[in-house]
Amino acid sequence: MGIDLGTGEPTRRAGAAGSPSSRADRAWFSPVAWLVAVVPGVLGLIIGGYHVGRPPIWGDEGVTKAMAARSVSQLLATMPHDDIVHGAYYLVVHAVETVAGSSAPTVLRAPSVVAMAVAAAFTALIARRLATIAGSPYPAATGLAAGVLFALLPAVIRYAQEARSYAIVTMLAAITTYLLVKAIEDGGRWWIGYAAAAALTGLFNIFGLLILVAQGVTMLIAAPGLPGVAGRRPAGVLARWVLAGIVAVAVLIPIVAFAYAQRNAISWMTGQVIIRSAAVNLARTWAGPEKLFWPVFGLAAFGVAADAVTWRRGRPSVTPGSVALPWLVLPPALLLVASQVHPVYDGRYVEYCLPALAILVAWGLTWLARLVMAAVPSLSRAGLAWLGWLPAAAILILLVIALIPADAKVSLPSSRPDNLAGDSQIVAANAKPGDIVFFIPMSYRPVEVEYPAQWRGVRDIALAQSPVASDTLYGTDVSPAELLKRFTHVTRVWVYTQPAYAAYLDSARATPVDKEEMSLVARMKLVRRWVDGDKMLMLYQTR
Repeated sequence: MGIDLGTGEPTRRAGAAGSPSSRADRAWFSPVAWLVAVVPGVLGLIIGGYHVGRPPIWGDEGVTKAMAARSVSQLLATMPHDDIVHGAYYLVVHAVETVAGSSAPTVLRAPSVVAMAVAAAFTALIARRLATIAGSPYPAATGLAAGVLFALLPAVIRYAQEARSYAIVTMLAAITTYLLVKAIEDGGRWWIGYAAAAALTGLFNIFGLLILVAQGVTMLIAAPGLPGVAGRRPAGVLARWVLAGIVAVAVLIPIVAFAYAQRNAISWMTGQVIIRSAAVNLARTWAGPEKLFWPVFGLAAFGVAADAVTWRRGRPSVTPGSVALPWLVLPPALLLVASQVHPVYDGRYVEYCLPALAILVAWGLTWLARLVMAAVPSLSRAGLAWLGWLPAAAILILLVIALIPADAKVSLPSSRPDNLAGDSQIVAANAKPGDIVFFIPMSYRPVEVEYPAQWRGVRDIALAQSPVASDTLYGTDVSPAELLKRFTHVTRVWVYTQPAYAAYLDSARATPVDKEEMSLVARMKLVRRWVDGDKMLMLYQTR
């Protein structure tokens, strides 16, 4: 047993008869328990869905749109050649489009909106259950604070409104963590659910499997407290976790093998990754507005420090700190370290760690309330224990108010790296019969598939086979010699590229066809240039 510093009462280990965790299980259908999950979930659905169709479709989302438009058989045929890491996600979006009968931005992003709302609900459930196990007198308040804060983080809203897999991976990571805590407490079928959820996390993002490393650290920290969990030996619980993790990884071995063969898909990552600057940038992005950096991470650090003190005294099986801190830190750290050998790090790939930040901040707020109660014990004796949460609640409200302006910016059209619809409209407004287009690199080609009306009549003479016919993302190019043969009677050329196209052409990623295309237009006159974020349109004509 440990001592609850908030109430002065002894705490019991999770899983013991009459323990807080057992009472939480019996109260699962209580209104309070449901509200802890439902309020953040509904909030996430409302905020994520607000103006979800306003931001323009940008490059990565354009690939999602083009892939989701293919039939299931075409998608399955493409995966062995291209983008197998997103294959499951494309199938989900395809199913949603089929049911909705539309490929509008709102429909494309609907799975992400729903997924982040579910992630908010499970973030609240995880925080509530961990607070209960740790003996907190305010588990419902802790869960509610974590779920609400998570739903309001700008980075969460950003990926809730993006037609890519990151929101679904975040949801699955949260579900995996919840099932881990349940399995540690109750064993049995929960380990099966945990293994399945972990496998799904890796299926939607191979880097999502790094959560297993974080949870391995959690299990090692939890080991001293495991004997009190339903009478099981720590070695038995650890063995079940190892077995579940092996199963999750084993079923994904074919996907991992194909993903490794397709590793050129991240060849756009170049240059040295500086660990310190990348970590600071990630933390600033996750905290939201710059002025919240220290309050957010200060509260999280306070929660971890207080958690460590009580863990040494009471040794519960798992605590908010032992679960959330490894989850928050290890996946980004491992990718950053790996990037010192070969670049693999991108902040989007570890978006699924954000629930951990919300849990730690909520736990810091909980400990603030507990300290108030410890300092003013008369509140508890007078039946006014809820007043202990007032300072923490005031801080949470201030955090929410400070996040609102940043949340609003996420849905602005300017919040995306580029605007494929706007670029296509430029072409439609200025194209003439006989115009051709060069996509440099070819990965920009899907824009032509997504907005065929705007690009109609503009010939892609470098295309050998279409994306669908070649079972690839971008199609295949002709040889430089064939390109020269096709480049006849050409008077105007559109080039769809990036502002730093010269650096791209000097890199190893540039193909012989890319270089031949720029060689051909170099002999022509540049008529006009349009820059749109990380995309650029150039129009050339004969001199």
